[in-house]
Amino acid sequence: MKRKIRILSIDGGGIRGIIPGMILVSLEKKLQEKTGNPNARIPDFFDFVAGTSTGGILGCALFYPESAGGTKARYQAMDAVNLYLKNGSMIFKRTFWHNVKSLWGILSYKFPTTNLEKALEQYLGEERLSSLLKPSAISSYYIADAQPFFFKQHLAKKDMDYDYLIKDVARGTSAAPTYFESADVKSLANNTYTLIDGGVYVNNPALCAYAETRTMTFEQLCPEVGDELKAKRPTADDMVIFSLGTASSAQKYSYKEIKNWGIVSWIKPLIGVMMSGVSQNVDYQLREIFKTTPTPHHYLRIEPNIYSANPAMDDGSPGNLQKLKEAGEKNAQVYDRELDRMADLLIENNGK
Repeated sequence: MKRKIRILSIDGGGIRGIIPGMILVSLEKKLQEKTGNPNARIPDFFDFVAGTSTGGILGCALFYPESAGGTKARYQAMDAVNLYLKNGSMIFKRTFWHNVKSLWGILSYKFPTTNLEKALEQYLGEERLSSLLKPSAISSYYIADAQPFFFKQHLAKKDMDYDYLIKDVARGTSAAPTYFESADVKSLANNTYTLIDGGVYVNNPALCAYAETRTMTFEQLCPEVGDELKAKRPTADDMVIFSLGTASSAQKYSYKEIKNWGIVSWIKPLIGVMMSGVSQNVDYQLREIFKTTPTPHHYLRIEPNIYSANPAMDDGSPGNLQKLKEAGEKNAQVYDRELDRMADLLIENNGK
């Protein structure tokens, strides 16, 4: 069997990142059971990771090395979810004084960044992007130059100007406008970039992952492959893509509801519509691409259901955190058959 390049992609969506996180908890358990290895981790079965905003944070945590230069993951999937469950209430907490200074988020960003940065420091410490376990495309947006910006582990390994502290990667990808202050992120070559959340243009980074891996060789993505594949650049037929959404926040409206809306009425729903629309468009494009291959089922997109949880990106209340966790568990049950097939596919391609 020809070796496939296995890609994990996780959307943005704020605190709703708990949902894809719990789906990955279920997938990791299946991988452990099927391989008979209780120490198996998500990065052991993927060759590339892409993430936007909360998906970027999850990617950084899941693929974070056990030690500098190590080849094993420090965290289990549940550990990555606990970053949200244990810190979500504090990350999305506003003090009275911050409310006054920001006029309740009208004049300035909605949440202080202190608690977010403390959580990222606790989980992601001082390791560098170049130490991330697999090649990556973690999205952000370089607002000072008005262009997309990606954190790429495979470039960071070659050039210090592409290398950053992983905690700064997570901060840069999740600097959501109006929610958090923009991030001034410094590379290890001491060049500074002013970044905002990658969700402003690519909330679903799966197509970016596909495009990036098309520029790489099999050897760059999985060095253990045989000589006949080392120099080959993978096509869709050479890939397995697992794409995870965070439950769409877009709401449905009737003509009567929206016909007289102006700027103020459109601001909040338009954000959800745009983020959801971009994700759906990426899904459509990848489905069409994979239809041209003998293995269209090697692309799997899960857009989970929010169930009874609040779809707001910033509801970190204890009750909503629990509902998001339960939604993730329920989605894992609903998609159990698909996750089972994905686990088998990942294991089949774990080697040369």
